[in-house]
Amino acid sequence: MARPLGGLSFAASTRAAYLELLAPAAQDDAAIRDACGHAWSCYLTTLGLWRRMGVSHPLLSAPYEIGKAAEWVALIGAARGAIRKPDGVAMPSLGDAVAVNGGEHIAAAILSVALAGNVATVDTLEGGQVDGQGNKAIKVYRAKALRYVGRALMLGGSTVYQWYDAAALGIPEDAVEVDEPARPGPAGGGDVS
Repeated sequence: MARPLGGLSFAASTRAAYLELLAPAAQDDAAIRDACGHAWSCYLTTLGLWRRMGVSHPLLSAPYEIGKAAEWVALIGAARGAIRKPDGVAMPSLGDAVAVNGGEHIAAAILSVALAGNVATVDTLEGGQVDGQGNKAIKVYRAKALRYVGRALMLGGSTVYQWYDAAALGIPEDAVEVDEPARPGPAGGGDVS
């Protein structure tokens, strides 16, 4: 359900599906369409994925309000008791959304996990990216390292701020549809969308 979203963008060929994911209740609103085409939409992607995975919260069926996506993710996470913070031991797992760099960006979901000692290699689904034509896009990044460096939890080269536990959100384990395990990709986690 999640991995196939990689590759959607504001490009004409996938725009309808992209808007359906990000703002289904407001596709006829020109301001929302424009915002989806120009905004860094990582948090909108997270909300859309949660909606598709059956997370229940009134904000997920409300018309989107420009500039509210990060706030809504936090509100939904808090309401569901799903917010987790790095503690030197706990790690995000399959289906979790991971906010990094003080909440500046969020990976909408961890798609697959391969463990080797105290390092996990993960594939992530991330909105707020740019495709080869300059359109806002959703991409799958392969083989990002997830590990503690001291007490700081790192996802690739970014510091994990907090994550949203998929199980606490009510996302079934099989909803992420892992179709392949994490495997080596470009150093530091490369775009494979």
